[in-house]
Amino acid sequence: MLNALDPESERLLHAASRAYAGGDKAGAASLARQVLLRSSGNAMALQILGVVALDAGDFTSARRHLEGSNAAKPNAATLNMIGVAANRSGDLVAARAAFTRSGEMGLVDGWRNLAISERGEAQVAAYQRAITLAPKDAASHAGLAQALEARHDVARASEHANLALRLD
Repeated sequence: MLNALDPESERLLHAASRAYAGGDKAGAASLARQVLLRSSGNAMALQILGVVALDAGDFTSARRHLEGSNAAKPNAATLNMIGVAANRSGDLVAARAAFTRSGEMGLVDGWRNLAISERGEAQVAAYQRAITLAPKDAASHAGLAQALEARHDVARASEHANLALRLD
């Protein structure tokens, strides 16, 4: 069972979320660090720090914070962000693993991000998994159309391109 946060930590987390949403990333990070002083390992505070680091291009810090957040409270969105940080830092093996796990947990972005990092049949398969999860996702159909076109499967590429246009 997770420990309930004290009211001040809850207030700080809410303020950090509002600060980030309002574009004050430094303020969001400062508030998140205050939460961690009160409640070390808080998943939301670590996630905020991870997203701020990711936005700043500090992929090592982003991964450290996001992996800590995911360890405290696993979720598909955090795994997907871990994949983004790993991919941007050149760790394609870790990126693929995080995107796959994110997709398996039901996040279409995980499958789409995996598809973007793949080529050939693996790319087609990842887009197909995204479409299975979200049949009306125009971006997945468009990506699959491009992947099929690259494989010279013009008929199927055209089918998915037209579907993407109708869905968009």
